[in-house]
Amino acid sequence: MNLFSPTLLLDKARCLRNLDRMVDRAARHSVTLAPHFKTHQALEIAKWGKTRGVREITVSSIEMAYHFVSMGWESITIAFPVNILAFFQLNELARKVSLNVFVNDVEVAKALGKGMRYPVNCLIEVDTGYGRTGVLASDTETLEALVQIISDAPNLNLLGFYTHPGHTYAARGVAEISSIYRDTLAKLQQVKAHFAAKGHDVQLRLGDTPSCSTQDDFSDISHITPGNFIFYDVMQVQIGSCEVDDIAVALAVPVVETHPSRHEIIVHGGAVHLSKDAIIDENGHRIFGWIVRFIDGKWGTPVAGAYVKAISQEHGTITWEGDSLQEVKPGDLLGILPIHSCLTADLMQEYLTLDGEVIRMRGRNG
Repeated sequence: MNLFSPTLLLDKARCLRNLDRMVDRAARHSVTLAPHFKTHQALEIAKWGKTRGVREITVSSIEMAYHFVSMGWESITIAFPVNILAFFQLNELARKVSLNVFVNDVEVAKALGKGMRYPVNCLIEVDTGYGRTGVLASDTETLEALVQIISDAPNLNLLGFYTHPGHTYAARGVAEISSIYRDTLAKLQQVKAHFAAKGHDVQLRLGDTPSCSTQDDFSDISHITPGNFIFYDVMQVQIGSCEVDDIAVALAVPVVETHPSRHEIIVHGGAVHLSKDAIIDENGHRIFGWIVRFIDGKWGTPVAGAYVKAISQEHGTITWEGDSLQEVKPGDLLGILPIHSCLTADLMQEYLTLDGEVIRMRGRNG
């Protein structure tokens, strides 16, 4: 590889395998796959999904919705609480596509009802234990108030309820994912039953990669909206969502110094490339990425005893135990499997496939 600076490599074969597996899972469980594009943010990768029958998508911002709207999707969900400062942009999008938005606040719901000139579909985000955004599943009073406001507004349509059980990211193994998921599903089903008894036919949508990758009971779920599954990463391996061979991106970094006496290597690849997300392994080590070596233009399995132990803005410090450290020299390229591929991709803004194709993401301004 003739690379001289940090470059995000994409193994297209692995990426397509991940996509095909999730498409097959959705079909097998009779749910609609509306993948979250915040992970890859690339029109070319979006096309791969479209050729496999994906018709609805999820994004994380208004700007990202603008980026993908021209592709002719049947429906776009902005998976972020409605920003009432952006009524002009929301109306522009609702004029072009079937738009779904999150409405979690009573005052926001009232403002949205007054501000929308075009029809928009509303999803109420339910907090099933993650504790980030949304209405607690047990807060029936607020849920009922939101449903009433949405139902009364001329351009608002109640689509249903959505949850991102992000607390599955704290799981360590499928058993823990399953426990969190079962609790999440039970809470969503209770919400659905409550409003069905009041005459509301509502959808349930769910969107975390650990649950969507490992679970088989999607009773009452209409849509799944995972994002990270397209690439996976070290964190997903640790959680139990995937295997190491499923990770489809690696950051290629040049070696600039070696320090055999302290078992360390310095590479050009730091926080501005990887982010500062880390995991703690079973030995208590803080790890910012696993190390792989390149063979015949592809990366191999992680090197035992080698990991990114520290990062600053541009520097990465790699701990490398074992005699194979002697084989690494300044000017070599190493690969780093990212802890969180969504953030690494967002920082790098483009991919280089193993076949040499450059795939660009959306610009910073959409």
